[in-house]
Amino acid sequence: MAWKVYIETEDFNFRARLLVGNKSDDGSIEAIVGPVTIHRFQPHESAKDAHFLDMPSDEMRQFLQAIVDAAWDFGVRASEYAQHSGAQQKHLADMRKLVGKAHGVEL
Repeated sequence: MAWKVYIETEDFNFRARLLVGNKSDDGSIEAIVGPVTIHRFQPHESAKDAHFLDMPSDEMRQFLQAIVDAAWDFGVRASEYAQHSGAQQKHLADMRKLVGKAHGVEL
């Protein structure tokens, strides 16, 4: 089995659609179909009866990896990655200046 996640965009109306499916070894496909219900729990309510997605942990890892890969392709980065990425770019710019100055070139 292999989880796949696809994100389709409709640029003309700024919308995106998400397709989540699992292709079995026999060729059949399981898909999460909508409408997906989002329930807002009030502070006094318990979420203990909420319906959690339940599967073996190795399958959950594959499922989540498919989501992360699709999100990455869509341009989404983890918040921590985005913060480090900015610092890394500043560091690389500083290193280019130092190397350029040491070798008399502009990088």
